[in-house]
Amino acid sequence: LRLKFKSLIFQSPTQTARKNRKLNKPSFHSILMINGFSLLSESKRKWGNVPEDSFKYSEKGKRIYLAVADGVSRDPFNNYPNLNTEEGKKSMARSYPKPSLAKISADIAVESGDLYKANKKIANLNKSKVPDPNWLKEDLAGCTASLTKIEGNELTYQFIACCGIGVIGKDGRVKLQTLDEYWTTDKGRWDLVNQADFIKGFIASVEDSYQWWLHPEGRFLMRRFFRNKPKQEYSFGVLTGEKEAEEYIRQGKFKLEDGDVVLVYSDGLRKPLFSNEGLKLIAERKFSNLEEFCRQQVDSEGTVVYWVKER
Repeated sequence: LRLKFKSLIFQSPTQTARKNRKLNKPSFHSILMINGFSLLSESKRKWGNVPEDSFKYSEKGKRIYLAVADGVSRDPFNNYPNLNTEEGKKSMARSYPKPSLAKISADIAVESGDLYKANKKIANLNKSKVPDPNWLKEDLAGCTASLTKIEGNELTYQFIACCGIGVIGKDGRVKLQTLDEYWTTDKGRWDLVNQADFIKGFIASVEDSYQWWLHPEGRFLMRRFFRNKPKQEYSFGVLTGEKEAEEYIRQGKFKLEDGDVVLVYSDGLRKPLFSNEGLKLIAERKFSNLEEFCRQQVDSEGTVVYWVKER
């Protein structure tokens, strides 16, 4: 069953809660109830990396909309420099393509109000900007994303891959957390790669699944043979405009209760948000403290928007 999402009209995007309040000029009630933040890790900030997450939200009467998207990083080179050196990291940040098609894809996703519509719009982007992809420097632009619509007690949602939706009760108990469909299949994916014929010539150590992206062969394999390939075991989805990406869009509904906190987030904040400390701060409604805690814990880049349901 495909849920139909009404067209969303979002407030202007922001990077911090303070900017949200300044730009959107919400009431005191709105400041308390709905907000969000996007964070870069210390290392990302140090080297001047380009932010590629996007988020937006709106509150119109009884209708609440929350959306987050995570742009899939681009390759400035087919062959990466040595990222264990300062010069290599500087070179990556300095040479990173700007404007980032990953960020543009993420903006499209959060503005669309529906991931099926977003995928079609990203298809047009890639038709224009990446007409002849090679799955490396000329890879298709894309993103993962999650969206929610809340009306009354009913929450409907969509997500793809590693962006997610959570509902935290007023006591700090996790009532809903969507599955991370990228990392949860990673081990199986690499077991399969290790047995496949197309592994020949791949110089990376497939035993270290977190290092595959350092090697052009690894990036090519993941993007060409596992991304948006529904018939391939352990495949994963990304909104790249390919029709097959739609098969990875998940949808659902959840009934909310008074005091619930709804989270829509990218994978960089999954761990801190659902840690004991993160859940404690959410239950206590200490969202400024939560932002600072996430800033210290963020993995690369992470984003969350939240809404508190009150009577």
